[in-house]
Amino acid sequence: MGLMTGDEDLARPASWLAAERHLTRPLARLAALQARLDERLAAFAAADPVHAPKMARKGLRDGAPDGSGFGDGGADGLGGAGPALTRLAGEEAVALARATGARLPLESFLLWRHGAPIRRADPADLARAGWAARRLAAPPQSLAAALRDPAGLQRFLGLAGHSVGSGLAAGSAAGEGPGGADPALAMLLAREAGAEWHRAAEGFLADLAGLAALGPPARAAAALALWQGAGLGPMLEGAVLAARIGAWPDHAVQKVGTERTAADIAVGVGMARDIGAAAATILGIGPEAGDIAAPAGGMPASSGPVGGPVWARFLPLGALPTPARPGRARAADRLAALVAAATAQLPICLAGLTRRRDWAAAATRALPGGKVARAALPLFCHEALVSANLLRDRLGVSQQAANAALLRLAELGLIEELSGQRRYRLWRARL
Repeated sequence: MGLMTGDEDLARPASWLAAERHLTRPLARLAALQARLDERLAAFAAADPVHAPKMARKGLRDGAPDGSGFGDGGADGLGGAGPALTRLAGEEAVALARATGARLPLESFLLWRHGAPIRRADPADLARAGWAARRLAAPPQSLAAALRDPAGLQRFLGLAGHSVGSGLAAGSAAGEGPGGADPALAMLLAREAGAEWHRAAEGFLADLAGLAALGPPARAAAALALWQGAGLGPMLEGAVLAARIGAWPDHAVQKVGTERTAADIAVGVGMARDIGAAAATILGIGPEAGDIAAPAGGMPASSGPVGGPVWARFLPLGALPTPARPGRARAADRLAALVAAATAQLPICLAGLTRRRDWAAAATRALPGGKVARAALPLFCHEALVSANLLRDRLGVSQQAANAALLRLAELGLIEELSGQRRYRLWRARL
């Protein structure tokens, strides 16, 4: 199909390969930051022995199975996404939603996910952000299926199960079985999804398949450009797809679910990022010292040896990568914009993880005693909001003990209540 900007076809790999060669140093720094994020997420997972990957995330409005296979946990070959990654995905989803026009405070989104009343948020914006959060944290198989054929892409978008024979997708919220429509997006699916959409999807996927030789950031930038040119849907959807592509090499995506296990693929991706990080160190352009400082509060410093499992399932962007002249931007400009966006967002993600880690260490020192209250501290590092019910279920304590622990932490000024409710109160760490 192709997408021309001047004399350059963005569906051909030559322009993107040249852009990669031109941006060697920024790409090496980006790889180093991705490796650091993987390492930090792995450290958080190791410090959360209470979390069981296959455990359903209770209390999350959009965490239950929705017919499209995009819940928060589950057996996915890599283990569940885990609360730290799920939390990061929610933050990224809100950032991308805001970048595409939503007026959505992060606090409102977090409360909505836990079923708390929301006064100042558009339900459509909440649904879009919820969709994005689920796709960002979904297992690698979801991306592999999305890039395989139009039907897989349709399932990824949450359009599967709707009528595709006519011009507009039906608005029914019936998520009938695996591959069904996403109920959370029923109000948003009045869009072109017939034969014309399928032809455009086929062209988009064929063009993307022709760019398999590119590294993940370049393929992500190309996917965003091709998505916009194909007119397949809102830019939020294209940005989410690009963020997923930016975290996984094409050869790894295509191998998921075939002769190699997802865990094997994860090790390979982790090794690729370690190599990138090593290259950045050699070039003297690695992350700042603050990004790689030794952890405090009992969290391990590393995810393991070189080639350890990859934990970040998406490339944080924080905003839509926008080149100087969007309509006429060449491959090099588009890749530079994506690398700049990710390089700016990754330190923000790392800083957030560092603040939570340091909070846990300081809270441990400030807490004079109390077995349940002390055991609750790691939970506040991993979860954005914590209820007494969640504390009770995770720690296996009584409701009374959970409530008492929360009140004690609040009295010490370590946590604060966010929902304003009398019942089913929601607490967060005071960072």
